[in-house]
Amino acid sequence: LTRHLGEREWKLATCHWKGLRRSSTAEIFLDTGSEYVCLPFALLATQNDQDYRFRLTCYSGEDVRVNPQPLSENMHSDAVRLLHNDLLGQKLKRELCVSDKCRLVYVHGDGCVAFIALNCSPDSFLSLKLTFQLPKDGIVLLLGKKDDSYDLAPRSQRVLAVLGSNGKLSNATHVSF
Repeated sequence: LTRHLGEREWKLATCHWKGLRRSSTAEIFLDTGSEYVCLPFALLATQNDQDYRFRLTCYSGEDVRVNPQPLSENMHSDAVRLLHNDLLGQKLKRELCVSDKCRLVYVHGDGCVAFIALNCSPDSFLSLKLTFQLPKDGIVLLLGKKDDSYDLAPRSQRVLAVLGSNGKLSNATHVSF
């Protein structure tokens, strides 16, 4: 996330959606007079107690200050909103009409796919059941469950599930849902 000094609103500087990898690299050029927040996240880390290391490296001809800070509630909601916007803005996506005012969007990343439900109704809740038939090897469920129901409030959106390559098989591309 980035914002110019003195501004209140955060913007997304860059985001990388990837399946399981031994390492991933993201490069960003920093502008003078702006502040940046780096929010690394690994969905697999929420499923087990393994230690996932993260390294931030800065190269600059001038001093760069890096300060660890807790994530505030406002920054958390901004980050979620910006991540949803980034997912929905991706070119490699498909949209399924679930009802008159509901869409299920699945977005392809690099070795992963995210499923997002959009409830466009101004006053009705939506209940949606999403079931996956995964191959025996090659794809793992990083977020969500293989068979679950979700409730969405009016005018809301939610990432329901994320599937990713397990890093072992590059040809595991077929998933039924």
